[in-house]
Amino acid sequence: MVTGGAAESIMSLQPIEFRITLGQAARVSTDAVIVGIFEDGTLTSAAGEIDHASDGALQRLVDSGDISGRSGRHSWLLALPGVAAPRVLVAGLGDANKFDRGKFVRACRDAARVLR
Repeated sequence: MVTGGAAESIMSLQPIEFRITLGQAARVSTDAVIVGIFEDGTLTSAAGEIDHASDGALQRLVDSGDISGRSGRHSWLLALPGVAAPRVLVAGLGDANKFDRGKFVRACRDAARVLR
């Protein structure tokens, strides 16, 4: 999970501050939380926490095809019930079997571009 003060930074053109944290994705008080899903619809642990807190909203969107786990795909979710952050950016991570450090770095870069 990546968190950042995206809204304020975008409005004031200040650098975006990113923090990579573990656990408590739904409880983090920040402007935006970024979580990932894989191409086969598998949620990362942080995405699973968001899904659980929102009574399955994330999984329903994945199942309906409204959110894709394809690499480079991104979807904004706003005001999810049970989630402290007002915005959740869901990042597609591609094939879970091919996901490595390089793909993680690419996913972070892609998400940063979306935040801009």
